[in-house]
Amino acid sequence: MNLDNRSVSVAVPSPEGGKPPNNPNGESALSAADNRRLIVMADWQLSKTPIYNLVWCRILQEYKIFGSRREFLKALDSLHDFTVDIFWPDGSVFTVPDLIKLFPDDDHRWLSDYLETDSSGLSPLRKVYRKDRVRIHYLYCQVADLKDA
Repeated sequence: MNLDNRSVSVAVPSPEGGKPPNNPNGESALSAADNRRLIVMADWQLSKTPIYNLVWCRILQEYKIFGSRREFLKALDSLHDFTVDIFWPDGSVFTVPDLIKLFPDDDHRWLSDYLETDSSGLSPLRKVYRKDRVRIHYLYCQVADLKDA
């Protein structure tokens, strides 16, 4: 798969330096991750099949950790507590939307449809229309990756 930097959402250090600051309280440096930035994917990026499939695989991995749609939905709420700068690919600030409006179904059934696999079990059965929902789930995965780093 040939993915250039323009088509991949990445977590990158800020220009101020490549390492997280030392934290005198002994906490992980990423808990005070004010020198980290995240770039969310735009709709046009999520529309590309190789990227869509890559994002789908990563969200499926994270879903398996939670084991239920409701638990994953609850975890998404932690995005509001994350103190990292989040940007669109064009550099404008990304604001985490109201999750109750974005996911009005408490059972989060949308996720089951999204994660459904094709006959091979290796690819999504279909592409979903709601790229905003995919973007938020993938943003959560990026945050989880930062916390685990």
